[in-house]
Amino acid sequence: LWRGVPPWASALWWFSLAGVAVAGMVVTPKRTEKTMVARLFVPVAVLSLILAYQVRYDLWADNPVVRGFDPFNLRYRAPMFPLFALAAATAIGTSRHQRLRKLCLVILVVLATTGMMLRLSAWRIAGQDRIHTIGVYAPDAVPDPTVPEGNPPRRLASQMGRNEDIAAAMTFLRSHTDRFEECRAHHQIELGRRLGIAWLESPGEQIPRDVLQSLMRKDDPAMRDHLAKGFARSVVLPDGSPDPRWLEQGKDTMIEVAPELLRPVNRAMERLAP
Repeated sequence: LWRGVPPWASALWWFSLAGVAVAGMVVTPKRTEKTMVARLFVPVAVLSLILAYQVRYDLWADNPVVRGFDPFNLRYRAPMFPLFALAAATAIGTSRHQRLRKLCLVILVVLATTGMMLRLSAWRIAGQDRIHTIGVYAPDAVPDPTVPEGNPPRRLASQMGRNEDIAAAMTFLRSHTDRFEECRAHHQIELGRRLGIAWLESPGEQIPRDVLQSLMRKDDPAMRDHLAKGFARSVVLPDGSPDPRWLEQGKDTMIEVAPELLRPVNRAMERLAP
């Protein structure tokens, strides 16, 4: 729940909440003044969720630890928190066990206070971005449908290596600004993907070379990495191995035209390898 918090502190917080929740699920079914549905709703819901976690392990364990994806991964764990909170709240509603009620009330107040303090303190950690500014979306080297294609349209992303398609992507990038950096990055990746297709399909074309050289004159490392990511996607086969045309001619042409892009492309290709 919090970035920068020691694991033992987070574990202690969750263990305390789970302890109060278990107490509530034990005490609530004994409250005869309540209906059967009210008494058993929380225990049955918690048991059903635990059973779902056992049936589908990916609902709990199969989540990659990637910076920026915490809100995305939390979607599977999110149902546990409101159920625990509801079960813990029922522990302070009993009138038979006053000592237990007071103890649970104190624990819940401490948990709510510390949780709020940890949340506020975790908005910004030294050397990292603010959590609420970290995007959930990470641009990948998949075709970007928002980038227009050249005329006549081909409709197939694998055939967008024509000069018209490259020119359309360049015009699109120059003609507007993006509110989000992720959108801009995806557009640049798409341009790199189209340049990679042209690199293999039309090795003798001069326009892709001129475009790539003009882009390399800009001192923009981020754009270079984005272009390399898209370029690598086009010169790698579905099984993750390099396209033979890249090994035979494309790589040498890259060294001749834009040698500064070769290393980022190689790194991107390594990440695509199985």
